[in-house]
Amino acid sequence: GNITGAAIEKYLLEKSRIAYQEEGHRNYHVFYHVLAEAAADSSFATALALNDCGGSYEQLCAHFHYVNQSSTISVDGIDDAHELSRVREAFSVFGLSERARDAVFRVVAAILHLGNATFERAPRRPGVPAARMCVTQRAAS
Repeated sequence: GNITGAAIEKYLLEKSRIAYQEEGHRNYHVFYHVLAEAAADSSFATALALNDCGGSYEQLCAHFHYVNQSSTISVDGIDDAHELSRVREAFSVFGLSERARDAVFRVVAAILHLGNATFERAPRRPGVPAARMCVTQRAAS
């Protein structure tokens, strides 16, 4: 297909949204789209290292800090798995190869994994950083 026109339907790009959501709000929609597809398609989940984070959509959302801060994981009238198919279609219209599209989804999954990283203060010693990162094996891989 060719682009013949465009309209912005949703535009939520506040910087604070990725790290914190108030009750009743969701994070960036693509996180939920990817998790819904991962719940429905085990090969997609495996490709994004989401296969051992829970099987259902609710379990996946509960696993990731960036999407579990609010109890709002679904929105009436939005089918997140279907919305991911629309994102894929848009990527195709823009000319992104399947490999590039897969890379984008891997980055989205990596951001979700990195959101589960925690930091702790380490004792100060010469030559040792003041803080060290404690990351789950999944986020590190």
